Amino acid sequence: MQCQPADIKQLGTILGIWAHPDDEAWAMAGLIAIARRNQQRVVLITATRGDAGKTANETRWPQTQLGEIRTKELEDCLRLLDVSEHYWLDYEDGGLAAAGSATAVKQLTDIMNDVRPDSVFTFEPNGITGHSDHKTICSWAHQAVSESNLPVTAYGAIESAENYEQACCDCQTILKDIYFNTDKPVTKPMNKMDLCIPLPTDIQDLKLRALKCQPSQTKQLFDDPEGLIFIKAHARCECFTKL
Repeated sequence: MQCQPADIKQLGTILGIWAHPDDEAWAMAGLIAIARRNQQRVVLITATRGDAGKTANETRWPQTQLGEIRTKELEDCLRLLDVSEHYWLDYEDGGLAAAGSATAVKQLTDIMNDVRPDSVFTFEPNGITGHSDHKTICSWAHQAVSESNLPVTAYGAIESAENYEQACCDCQTILKDIYFNTDKPVTKPMNKMDLCIPLPTDIQDLKLRALKCQPSQTKQLFDDPEGLIFIKAHARCECFTKL
C-alpha cells in the first residue's frame, strides 16, 4: 500500500523495536520524522549498544570504546528526530540468539503494555542483512505482540525489489558485505508491500542527517561514491510487510 505522509496518522502510537543503534535510522527515520510532525507518540527500544559492530575508522572511533560512542550517536540521532522516549535493553551485541528469549519477550511485553502502541515496527524475519540479532529481535517483537493481547499491527522493515535492483545490487558487488551476512536480502515488490512510504525531499534530507549522526557506522558510505548511491537509495522510500 502506497502511504502518503497524511496517512501516517492512521498508525497511531508507534513503537520501534531494534537490535542496534542505527537500525532505527536505516529502517524508519522517515516514518519517525513524519509521525513526530503529526505529533504522534513514537517510542523506540534498542536491544544492544552495538559495541561488537564494525567501526568506520579505528583511530577516530576505537573498537574498545564503540559501545559508548554508539550510545552517544544514537542519542544525537533521536534528538534530531524529536524522539524523547527510548529504552536500552543492554543485551550483548551479537548475542541475542543465545540470550534467554523468555526474559527478553517479557521485557518487551511489559514495555508494550505500558506504551500501548497501535503499530510496532521491527525487521522482517530474515533481518534484511541476515544478522542473527536482527532475526532474533524480530522473533522477540512478534512474540511480545502476541503476549501483550493489545490490538497492535506489527510491521517488518524489508528491502523493496525495485530499490535493490536499481541501486543496491551493484553497490553490493562493489562494496562487499554491505548486507553483512547475506549475498542478497529478501525483497518484495513495492506494489506488494503492506506499507510503502515514498519520502518527501525534506524528509529524505532529514533521514540522511539522522544517518550522519552515527558516523562510526556510516561515514565510509558517505565518503564512497558507491556508498553514497546506496545510502541515498535508502532515503527515498521505506517499506514494510506485516508480520
